[in-house]
Amino acid sequence: MRVFGVALSAALGSVTLLAAATVGTEAAAQDCARSYTTAELSRDLGAMTTALRAKNDSDYRDVGQRLSNQIACVRKDLPQRVWASAYRHLGAYYYMVGDFDQSKRWFKTAIELEPSYEWDIAELTLDHPLRRAFDAQRGAATEDPVALDGKALAPPSGATLKIDGRPLTESSATLDRPHILMVVGTDRVAREVFLIEGNEIPDQFLTDGDAVADEAPAADLYAAKKVERVRPPAKTPLMVTGGALAVVGGALYGTSFATRSQFYSAKTTADLDKYRSLTNTLVVAAGTTLALGIGVEYVGIIISDRPGVALRGRF
Repeated sequence: MRVFGVALSAALGSVTLLAAATVGTEAAAQDCARSYTTAELSRDLGAMTTALRAKNDSDYRDVGQRLSNQIACVRKDLPQRVWASAYRHLGAYYYMVGDFDQSKRWFKTAIELEPSYEWDIAELTLDHPLRRAFDAQRGAATEDPVALDGKALAPPSGATLKIDGRPLTESSATLDRPHILMVVGTDRVAREVFLIEGNEIPDQFLTDGDAVADEAPAADLYAAKKVERVRPPAKTPLMVTGGALAVVGGALYGTSFATRSQFYSAKTTADLDKYRSLTNTLVVAAGTTLALGIGVEYVGIIISDRPGVALRGRF
C-alpha cells in the first residue's frame, strides 16, 4: 500500500481534531447537521476494511475523512470493541495522509481498548509499514490512567459517564491520546459527547475531592487464621430423633422375621396371604423408618420370599 503525505488533508484533519479536543463536543455537536448513526458507522468501518484488503488507498482515505469528521457525532452508547475498531481505522487514515502524530495517538487509544488485536494478513502484510507503526505504540498504549489532583467525578443526575465505551468512575484517563466521553442516559442514548485530550474531563463533571476513593488495605494472604467448629443448633435434636427412628426401624425389621416364620408354617391359603401381607408391610415400614432415621439418599426394599432392606446414603 502506498503512503501519501497529502499536506492539505493532513492539515485539515489536524485542525478538526484539535478544535474538537479544545472546545469539547458541545461546540462540535452544534456543527453536526445530524447524528452519525450506528448503521453509518458500521457501513464506513466495513468499507474501510474492504478498501484496505483491496489495496484501494483512495477509497480508504475518502471514507477515513468522513469517519474523522463524524466520530464526535455518534449519539449511541457503543461497546468498546466498536470504538477500538473506529480508532484503529482513524489511526490508519491519519498515517495514510501523512499526519503521523495523530496516527500514533489514535493507535494508542485503540490498543488500550483492545490490546491483543492483530491486523489480518489480508489487510496488512507482516512487513507493512502501517502495521509496524501500529505495533510500535503497544508499549506506550499500556500506560496507567492519570488522575486529576483534587478533583472527584460528579456525573449528571440520571446519567452515567462513558469513556470510549467504558464506564468512567474516577476523574482519570490515559494521557497523550484522544478519548470519546459520553453522557449516557438510561435509554443508552448520549445526551452529550465530548472529544477530549488525555484526562481533560470537562469541568461540569468534576467537583472538589479525591480523584480515587481510598482503597481498603490489602488482606495478608499469609496471616494465620483461627477456624472454629460451629455446631448447628438443630444437630443434637436431629441426632436423637434419627437414632430413635433407627431403633424403631430395626425393631420393625426384626418383627418381620417372626411373621415370615408364621408364613412358612401356615396351613391354609388365607393364612399364607395374611402373613405374606403382614411381613411385607413390616419390611416396608422398617425400611422407611430406618431411612428417615439415618438420612439416607434412597432406600430399596426387597419384597420376595425373603424380606430385606437395601440402603444407600451419604455418611
